[in-house]
Amino acid sequence: MKSIENQMEASTKVNYSKPLQAFSYVTCMRNGAIPAIFLVSLFLISADKSFPEWGAYWQIKPILIVPIAGILGGSIIAFFDRVALQMGWSRGLFIAFSVIAYIICLWRGFVLGFNGTYWN
Repeated sequence: MKSIENQMEASTKVNYSKPLQAFSYVTCMRNGAIPAIFLVSLFLISADKSFPEWGAYWQIKPILIVPIAGILGGSIIAFFDRVALQMGWSRGLFIAFSVIAYIICLWRGFVLGFNGTYWN
């Protein structure tokens, strides 16, 4: 009799802990683009003067390329998070690797965006 009561109690217990969910790709991509837009804007605002050989619209290239690199870095964060949850490995370790990958993507975006203007 006691075993049946114990089974009933165990089956009626509610588990309030939520399972871990992976980060949304769209959210990570948006969060990757926002700092990139902010940083490239600060960099362009601090630009004193442009050289005539750069052309009249030289700011368009970095404004387009750097946020795209930020979006790529954000998608890498979301991808690594999903891999960590599927494999059952440490989520913190994968987030640390993905933050390093995001910084590398952002750096490459700055180099490609400002190639031919600030960096020759």
